[in-house]
Amino acid sequence: MAAASGIVNKPNSKTISKKKLEICGHCNVRVSEGIKCDCCKYWVHYNCEGITDKEVDSWNILGNRASFYCSVRSCNQIAKKFIDCIGPLQDQVDSNTQRIEALEKKLEAQQKDTESEVNRAISEVNNAIEREKDKIKSEVRDDIVGVLLQDHEKTGAGGTVKKEQVKVEVQEALEDEKDKAFRAGNLIIAGVPEPDTDDMDAGNSADLASVTRLFTDDMKLDPDSYRITNTTRLY
Repeated sequence: MAAASGIVNKPNSKTISKKKLEICGHCNVRVSEGIKCDCCKYWVHYNCEGITDKEVDSWNILGNRASFYCSVRSCNQIAKKFIDCIGPLQDQVDSNTQRIEALEKKLEAQQKDTESEVNRAISEVNNAIEREKDKIKSEVRDDIVGVLLQDHEKTGAGGTVKKEQVKVEVQEALEDEKDKAFRAGNLIIAGVPEPDTDDMDAGNSADLASVTRLFTDDMKLDPDSYRITNTTRLY
């Protein structure tokens, strides 16, 4: 049994008034002390339903947290069958929940493995690209050195030109062109407030924040349309 919405211990109960008492579903006698079935809504005497004082005390403690089903219309048997069905269903739910959790963990592990493999593959490709770029640069540099040496021989210039010397000159020229290409994207901005700090890193961070606000808030530029790689204050 379960406990009790509608337990009555005395005639002036909130559920049964003095003027009109409910009829017991078993003996058809008015109920002054009894309990109401939560299924068929019949009232029954405690004695007629075979309810002990201990059970009454338990229901009074539980109150609306539990329910009572009488035997007048076999409500108790219906409730028992329902509870008997609920048990296996709950076991199935618990089992399926455990299976789902295990599958989710397995899927999460597989996803991490896949991400790791993809990142490793991307890293390998990037490394291969960098190696190939270095190889091409070296080949181009050697070709330029060869051409310069041939031109030197054709012009009959005096003195001995060493191959290593030409390599150094070519490398310096390439680095100079690279630096020019990098500086082509530079932008000089006047009037940026001095950062209130002597720390160089903090100052650079403050300058970066000021330039970002200028582009985003004042100039209304789309943040995806530009990229600030570094800020340098000119004095």
